[in-house]
Amino acid sequence: MTGKAWSIMLMLMIIMLAGCSSSGTERIKLAFSVKDDFGTFVEKTSSLADWIEARTGIPTEIFPVEDESAALAALASGDATAGFLDGGAAWIGWKTFGLEAIAADQNSDGRTAYTAVAWVRASDIRSVEDLRGRVSCHTGELKSAGMLMPMGYLVRNGYIDASGVPDDVSSIKLLREGFFSNPQVGGDYIGAFQCLSEGRGEVAFVKDSTFDDFCSGEQKKEWCLPREQYRILVEFGEVPSHPVMVSPSLDAGTRGKLLDALIALNVDEEGRAILKEVLRTPGIAVVSTEEHLGSYGSVISALPGIRSHVLAEARN
Repeated sequence: MTGKAWSIMLMLMIIMLAGCSSSGTERIKLAFSVKDDFGTFVEKTSSLADWIEARTGIPTEIFPVEDESAALAALASGDATAGFLDGGAAWIGWKTFGLEAIAADQNSDGRTAYTAVAWVRASDIRSVEDLRGRVSCHTGELKSAGMLMPMGYLVRNGYIDASGVPDDVSSIKLLREGFFSNPQVGGDYIGAFQCLSEGRGEVAFVKDSTFDDFCSGEQKKEWCLPREQYRILVEFGEVPSHPVMVSPSLDAGTRGKLLDALIALNVDEEGRAILKEVLRTPGIAVVSTEEHLGSYGSVISALPGIRSHVLAEARN
């Protein structure tokens, strides 16, 4: 073979290798929280990995993590290329590490968000300022609808002065107890709404659909009051469902193939079974980062210590 022929062959090999390196990543690693015993987790999530691999043509594996904070750490370190995160971790990942949302799971009503609100009963409470000194009902500590959204709203809009408090999430409790009287914390959505219904609290921080979730139809609880006895005082904003976040280093081709594979879960019986058994959602929808996380982040970012708390959890 002549020197010219060798040169041509070498150039062709370089072009082929360049094409391979730019066509996509060698492997998709999807960070996923272990919610069952590990054996059951592997059995369930393998079907998701197989589904993605079959539709992308890219080897896919599940990277097991303890929770969404660990998923954030895996994405930040490069151990995973994509993962399902909760809203808080996703927002921190976006602002700190440049992660991007490509899709999100859907709620039972088809939405990819719900509205965090304050429910009150028929009373003399007419404004947000009227909540000062009242007994409050919260779904739990550091819960989006029950704590972060209402407290972030109160701080951001000047009802609570957070200047001078330590930049730590423990300060949220101090601010809460300084504004409300004897806050009742815990019990999730049902516990907070029952707290309001039974008169143990005067305001419940839950979501817009909470009355329908527990006080209508066959699932109506015995402690529920007639609908006219409740009203929504104020909406705090949208709380995003769990988005699929991807590393900024994931190339556009692989990102597009992954998104197509996830959206295809909605289409046939096998995919819908994975949605139900593995992802525990009725569907997956396309979202953009700003659309899905922007308004939520603008509210919770007003709270002391949120960013450092999520990052500390991710590093542990």
